[in-house]
Amino acid sequence: MRFSVKLVLICEGIFIALTILIAATIGTMAYEETRQGVIEGYIYEAGNILNNINLYLSEQKPVVDVAASVVDIFSKDGLAIEVYDKDLNRLAGNTDGLQKVHRPELSAALTNSGRQTFVSRHDDQGRYLAFFTQKLDRGDDSLLVAIVKDISDLDAQRRATYLVTAQALVVGCLVVAILIWLVTSYLTRPIRNLSRASRRIALGDYRERVPVTTQDEFGELAQSFNMMAAAVEDNIAELEERNEAQTRMMDNLTHELRTPLTSIIGYADLLQRMPYDEATLAKGLGYIYSEGQRMLNLNKTLVDLTYTRHEPIDFERADWLPVAKDVCGLINLRAKEKGVAVFVCEESLALDMAPDLMRSLLTNLLDNALKATPAGGRISLYAREEAGWVHIVVADTGKGMTPDQVSKITEPFYQVEKSRNRGDDPFAGLGLGLAIVKQIVDKHQGHIDFSSIPGQGTEACVTLPQVQASRDRDADEGSQPAG
Repeated sequence: MRFSVKLVLICEGIFIALTILIAATIGTMAYEETRQGVIEGYIYEAGNILNNINLYLSEQKPVVDVAASVVDIFSKDGLAIEVYDKDLNRLAGNTDGLQKVHRPELSAALTNSGRQTFVSRHDDQGRYLAFFTQKLDRGDDSLLVAIVKDISDLDAQRRATYLVTAQALVVGCLVVAILIWLVTSYLTRPIRNLSRASRRIALGDYRERVPVTTQDEFGELAQSFNMMAAAVEDNIAELEERNEAQTRMMDNLTHELRTPLTSIIGYADLLQRMPYDEATLAKGLGYIYSEGQRMLNLNKTLVDLTYTRHEPIDFERADWLPVAKDVCGLINLRAKEKGVAVFVCEESLALDMAPDLMRSLLTNLLDNALKATPAGGRISLYAREEAGWVHIVVADTGKGMTPDQVSKITEPFYQVEKSRNRGDDPFAGLGLGLAIVKQIVDKHQGHIDFSSIPGQGTEACVTLPQVQASRDRDADEGSQPAG
């Protein structure tokens, strides 16, 4: 059952209960007030009639013989008169249907000589009657006079009031139902929008959002839903990017394994089938060795990548400059052969780091810069401190990259240049160096940024915290007194 239907039914139930309660209370009070007024008027009128009858009987002898004349003279429209003797024998009267009715007020009036007795009740015909009775004594004679008034109009009036109330209740229920339906439709519109949007998101439309039209709780709910939908969209996009990156990684890994294996199998098959030739044998074994070294290097690099990602790191306070000089010394040998100048800034900066990982980080960055820089180019390595962070920058004047290439260079096996001469260097062209750099930077709680212009060069900036949070916690724990 829909929420709006539940709300309508609940409100209708409350409205009906309150209406019946109020109508019953007001109707009863009005009925009793009207009844009291009618009875008081009747008592006053009946009292006057009895006084007049009493005066009339004082002039007549005997009183029993004038019973019929009393009924004829003092009867009025709406008032009936009965006359009884002291034995409760009916002498005269213009009431119909009361002869067989039990009349306890007559016996009560006989025992209360001179006092007036009033009672009201329904007869067997459903009429509502009021009885006003008094015993009149004249010497030895006594008469019992009863004045009867039909006040059934009070019951009819009450029934009419109840009927009007019921009709008003029906109309009120319809009006209230329509109003509540309109109000609930307006109030629950944000919820319906949320439900519609959630179904569309469930079907894969992660760009779906709900309009925020109010500043109340529903507006806050819509804003929260939009924030959640944006987060879901971002997560889905990230998962898709990761899935695409993993697909590319598997394709590249397959390619990296297939190429050397194809060469090894091809040369081995050739050496088995052809007649012995020393030059051909040496060349074939050289290719087999070279491709075997490439596979070994690939395995070692993958192991390093996995180790960097999962193994914990022990940080120590050290200066980055000795590590940088050591790495530059190794790179300079290859740089001089290529005609590329390498410069390193002679500025000492201490930070929390893992020296072996820092060596690997700088080696991979400088190696990539050297590959991209042609003869006559320049590579710069420097560091600077800023607000508790250390920025290590490697800049080159090489080929540069497009923004799309920059966004993918830290993915495993991604290579900016797909074609390369494998025979020149068995350790080149795996596309894992910057992936390892990214893992090392993440382990140091830092980040790496690349800026590049095609044809002008690339700048890689590694930003690391000067003090690692884990070492802060260790220092705090070590400074606590032993308990």
